[in-house]
Amino acid sequence: MRHEPTSNWLIETRRQLAGLGLPPDWSEENIAAPGLRATRLADCALRLLADLDLRPDLLLPCPEGGVCMAFGTAGRYADVQFLNSGEVIATCSADRSTPEVHPAADDLRTTFQSIRAFLVD
Repeated sequence: MRHEPTSNWLIETRRQLAGLGLPPDWSEENIAAPGLRATRLADCALRLLADLDLRPDLLLPCPEGGVCMAFGTAGRYADVQFLNSGEVIATCSADRSTPEVHPAADDLRTTFQSIRAFLVD
């Protein structure tokens, strides 16, 4: 987790989100680019992450179609996927173990607080 003034990373990350699409070398033709619904959900989540001072390490399209926010530190990995369908899925994995996949809590704040606790545990 990188620490810098929230306004700096939030502005840059929102800019990345706005420009997020499938890279030209994306190998799968049947995978949808992040849609408007997923992008809006992710943008709202970024504002919440700023309130929690939890910056995603990576923002990328997810294979299922949508936006993936990834977090990692010291052998631990977590991500939250905002799918084009509107579904939100959270994944956590420690030391290359099989990831635990969970539907995100109804309250994203709870999901992100759980991820923060998992990463620093």
